[in-house]
Amino acid sequence: MKHNFLKSTLLLVAALCSINMMAQIFELDFSTDPYTELSALPAGAIVSGTARNDVHGYDYVSVTLSLGAGNYKLTAGACGYGNGAGSVQNSDGSVTFVSFNQKLAEGDKCYHQNKTENIVTASFTIDADQTVKIICGQYTPYLKLETAAADKYSIVFGSSTTFEGPLPKDASVVKGEAFVVPDNRTMYKEGYTLKFWRSGAVDYPIGMSFVPEDNMEMTAYFEPNTKDLLKQTEDIEVKWNLTLNDGAPSMTLQGLGATGFIVTQVNVGTEQQDVKLTINAESGKFDNSYNAGWAQVNAGTLFSFPSKAGAAVEVYTYAEPSEDCSLDGQFYPVVGSRSGNVATFSPAAPVSNLSYLNSMKEGQYFAWINVRLPKETATGIEEPTSDSSMKGREAKILRNGQLFILRDGKTYNALGAEVK
Repeated sequence: MKHNFLKSTLLLVAALCSINMMAQIFELDFSTDPYTELSALPAGAIVSGTARNDVHGYDYVSVTLSLGAGNYKLTAGACGYGNGAGSVQNSDGSVTFVSFNQKLAEGDKCYHQNKTENIVTASFTIDADQTVKIICGQYTPYLKLETAAADKYSIVFGSSTTFEGPLPKDASVVKGEAFVVPDNRTMYKEGYTLKFWRSGAVDYPIGMSFVPEDNMEMTAYFEPNTKDLLKQTEDIEVKWNLTLNDGAPSMTLQGLGATGFIVTQVNVGTEQQDVKLTINAESGKFDNSYNAGWAQVNAGTLFSFPSKAGAAVEVYTYAEPSEDCSLDGQFYPVVGSRSGNVATFSPAAPVSNLSYLNSMKEGQYFAWINVRLPKETATGIEEPTSDSSMKGREAKILRNGQLFILRDGKTYNALGAEVK
């Protein structure tokens, strides 16, 4: 599927993210003696304090209980009198998560006179499961503790150009926490590479970590490739991870029209390029959705990828294959070898600029596919002329991706046949 749009759902996502979903942990009314549990205390919680009266509740209430890591909101009845200093601490008091003051600025005000307005609230976060102690001020007529969803910023992805594949899933980030610009595994534009995302006037390269300060709409920017992947003077390896654990998109492909792809990046000279692995499961099956560490690859599943003469293809497989795959029509194990879980295929004959790896076995499992592309350079001496001094000497050269041998002033192909 191709896209040519800029998402406009930011406001809706932001509205949804701003909703604070609460789950009550306990609610206590200290205007009675003994106090009343409006909402039951968790098992093991300990409450202490001294009853005063139905107006001011209890003196110096404390509640000790176990809490899981997360965000919380505390609500306490307030008063215009007494010492109102309170806090939430860890069990030994060495860490204070939040402090609050239950004393109202004006006197002659108490919780029982206006239970909506005469309250104080305090929010806090704990990073690990632990025992905490809530310590209240002199007068506490009411106390409630709830879980709270952290305030978040939304990040919405879009693009102003056409490309193949889906956008990354929209994200949300807790305020104050870092967001990492995701790797590109799903978006492909032939001859181009996704270089960065732009929000406002700022460009964010892939892999950059930053702390958002507001809701963001990020737009993808592609730039044209300037180098040929298959014509470099250095060996190049291109690896596609197929599993969810290693960042691959979730895909279940089987039957008519069941095609997809995974994008990876590789350094080509001085620039980074997007490279696509196409998966055709119309006659097979590819499913990495139910096992995060493996992709099921049934017989008939066809992978295609950039290749050239002399390329070697490695596949990380779950079990020992026995003619499990073919590469460009050549079958394992005739042209393959295996070490541990890695099966390597090196075609004996030159291949075109696009290779095809074909699964031959039902219920096979792959983790990754790696292609080793040899450098594009002639070795040995220059092409000989009719000079008799070249007799008995040999050179190997590459022309248009094919290997030729120069010997005694004549040219031979890789199979030894003379080329006129």
